[in-house]
Amino acid sequence: MARIFISHSSVDKAFVRRLFEDLRTLGHSPWLDEWQIKVGDCIISSIQEGLSSSDYIIVVLSPAAVASGWVEREWKDAYWTEVSAGRTIVLPVLLADCEVPSLIRTKRYADFRTKYELGLATLCQAILPPQLAEAQQDLELEGSASSSVTKLISQIHDGTQPLSKSIADAFEIANRLRDKPLMEFCSNELAGWKRPEATSDPPSYRSFITYLSFGYVDPQLLSFSSSADALFGYMDAHPKEFIQRRTHYSRPVVELESQAEERPENPRAYAHWTLPYSQVNPDADEPDRQVHCYARATCFSDMLQRIKSELTGHLIRLLPAL
Repeated sequence: MARIFISHSSVDKAFVRRLFEDLRTLGHSPWLDEWQIKVGDCIISSIQEGLSSSDYIIVVLSPAAVASGWVEREWKDAYWTEVSAGRTIVLPVLLADCEVPSLIRTKRYADFRTKYELGLATLCQAILPPQLAEAQQDLELEGSASSSVTKLISQIHDGTQPLSKSIADAFEIANRLRDKPLMEFCSNELAGWKRPEATSDPPSYRSFITYLSFGYVDPQLLSFSSSADALFGYMDAHPKEFIQRRTHYSRPVVELESQAEERPENPRAYAHWTLPYSQVNPDADEPDRQVHCYARATCFSDMLQRIKSELTGHLIRLLPAL
């Protein structure tokens, strides 16, 4: 049966021991530190060996686990192995209400908060030996992949769910189809483009024009206008005072959606923020001097539309092969 590593906080040890015994009774080979690490063994080396030899990584989510940097390192390594392998490896288990890490927020979890037996049943449905898991995915793919793609394309353009959820759904399809370009696109959009594991810089569709100035523009400049065009027209007419710069937004798509919600498409509105001069010019004589940045309020919603178009293009590309 399956080899399973259980990533957890020591605070949740009682629950983990029960889960370990039940998984072993069901014929699986669970890995638990207090059973596998003997006196004198190197703890870090033993854990790395347990992680690398496991078919699945169960992540027990609780306030203590989310706060544990050690637990985060264990499941993050497994997550990117999952991306490259093209199959499910990380299995979240929700033990108590907590802030689920954004990287695995879109995954379905086994819920142990109300009834242990129900959580265990849900978890065991996801655990199969790798060969059986691949065979099951291939059988499901034959009958459902094409309809899944077309249904998702419809949902994207109907706006019936957040774009981040659609990208998570697309990631599941890409896993089943072993489609590397779509997997890479989805993982970059869900986790952000400037993490260490990212394979490239943020693409052009994730960029927008900002105007940089040392001076602050009084919003009353818009008081006699029904549009922010007057403000940006003034900036265009004074290029020495307002320097145009193309900004690439590298944060996860769920954060981009939050930015778009905070700045509705109001024609009178614009986005304004500040940053240290050193982020604009690393050789600045006054690195802590604040630079004012201005952009149209629609820049975030426009980026979401472009990401939506990129996602749709990837999905349409799959249809002839199916």
